[in-house]
Amino acid sequence: MRQESLRAHNLALAFRQIVACGGRPISRIELADQTGLTRPTITRIVDELLTGRLIAESGTTPYRGPGRPRVGLVLSRQGPAGLGLDIRADLVAACLVDLTGTVRHLAFRPRGPVSEVIDALGVLAAEAMAVAAAADLRVVRVTLAVPGAVSEGSLVRFAPLLGWREIDAGALLSARLSPQPFVGTTVRAPDPPAGPTAAGTTVDAPELPVRSSAAETTVDAPELPARPTAAGTTVDAAGLPARPRGAGSTAAAQGPLAGPTAVGSRVADDGSAPPGPIGWAGPHAGTVPPVGVDNEANLAALAELYSGEHADFAYVSGALDLGAGIVLDGRLLRGARGWSGELGHVTVYPDGRPCACGAQGCLHAYAGLDVLRAAASRSGPPAAGHVDPPAVDAGRAGLPVTAPGGVDLLAAADAGSPEMLAALETAGTALGIALAGLVNLVDVGTILLGGGYALLASWLTAPIEAELGRRALSSRWAPIEVRPAQLGPDAAVIGAALTSIEDVRRDPSSWLTKA
Repeated sequence: MRQESLRAHNLALAFRQIVACGGRPISRIELADQTGLTRPTITRIVDELLTGRLIAESGTTPYRGPGRPRVGLVLSRQGPAGLGLDIRADLVAACLVDLTGTVRHLAFRPRGPVSEVIDALGVLAAEAMAVAAAADLRVVRVTLAVPGAVSEGSLVRFAPLLGWREIDAGALLSARLSPQPFVGTTVRAPDPPAGPTAAGTTVDAPELPVRSSAAETTVDAPELPARPTAAGTTVDAAGLPARPRGAGSTAAAQGPLAGPTAVGSRVADDGSAPPGPIGWAGPHAGTVPPVGVDNEANLAALAELYSGEHADFAYVSGALDLGAGIVLDGRLLRGARGWSGELGHVTVYPDGRPCACGAQGCLHAYAGLDVLRAAASRSGPPAAGHVDPPAVDAGRAGLPVTAPGGVDLLAAADAGSPEMLAALETAGTALGIALAGLVNLVDVGTILLGGGYALLASWLTAPIEAELGRRALSSRWAPIEVRPAQLGPDAAVIGAALTSIEDVRRDPSSWLTKA
């Protein structure tokens, strides 16, 4: 093995051991014992990691032997950070995580028309980068979650609910983040054609110029290893700050970011972009991190995997579109070309309703959140004998659960509206039919209801379980668990942020070379 390769191997070996400890400090001596590397080699590696701000010294480790107390080593909360972005039905979201996996910033703003989505994402990204700079963090990668098929880590092949075909979202977003454009300059994806976009309307976006194939704008999302579980390093929903409501709202992690954000990171009440060029301040001003794009259901599944509770599951995303992320043996199942998991376009009724994708009888036509919102807008008085379901987490702000007329899906369901309850029963039945086929094919024992479905699980679970019991062969001797996803509606944006930081955790020498 060449000297440089040996150095990188040893550095990654030691760093992975520190990562595996989560928030528990590990001493240099323990690190040498557990890796089999010599103490002088460990000393050199630790010095490199400290200088590169990948680790930090933190108190002492428990030790009762002779000699001085042993200084502990933990992952650093300064240095590299990952930025995730997400497109929802009526909002866009941004999430910043540090190397420990801690959410340091979570923000939302109204989405506007499809043509303005990239601009809205650019504003959120600029805000997050300013927050990162103020906290002595450097964004190493931006990952955008989209509801559609993605290839080459940047090109959106088809996103029916956005009306995007062959749109290089990574290149568009990278251009929006460039320090060259100033206020008044916009980078836009096309709007869908004017007119209704209900299920059954095929939406074709106008063609854009031939996409750039610059390598720096494309990145494939890697698999995530087991996540730290120590206090302060979790991405559990319970550990997230309370989500504020309203345009331009942000949730900053407690600690270094508590209090006002840095100058220039504010999003104006009128939704305008912050003054000056998009980018960040500090020694890396004028540079733009690589931008990648991935399917939102896949990213949400990775976030749930990273939470460490399950290694085999199907994550069902009730977001702008309906998709699934399938995890087997702790690895995301992407398929030969990376397009697996399009659950919303699995046929459940061959001669059924038309779907926005152009086909008939797709699951989305019966269980999509847009279909449920339409039912909520028609809601009438409660059904006789209605009993309220268990209380739903109030952290539903920002979910696409409001109908065009302003009727909240949860409020309509809570009130026992016959139209809403019938739509939920139909959605649950259709989901159960599609999921039974998935279980028969890939043999997962847990179904996680994510996005809006996490908050509607009280109504969806029973009809899903009924269909699984009738149609999934393994349910006769091995019951299939159906439950809300742990991270709720923010799983995709958190997964995008975690994916963005994962290259550093997997290959620390690459960061040290650039730092």
